[in-house]
Amino acid sequence: MVCEQKKITEANIQGSPDVIIEVRSPSTALKDMREKKALYEKFGVKEYIIIDPIGQYIECFYLMKDGAYSNKSIS
Repeated sequence: MVCEQKKITEANIQGSPDVIIEVRSPSTALKDMREKKALYEKFGVKEYIIIDPIGQYIECFYLMKDGAYSNKSIS
């Protein structure tokens, strides 16, 4: 999801999305938490939300001013 209008041009979207929401599956759980999370953090995705339907919880990562994620889990 892109929230900043300045990122949207006629040709394409410039920069990273502001919010990414993923539904976790057992086959991609480690990749979501290691590789994707590190990549999204590196490129400044402001919020990364993982929904786990099996574990019945949501984990939200928020980009802090220092460029690192802080997280909160919701059961």
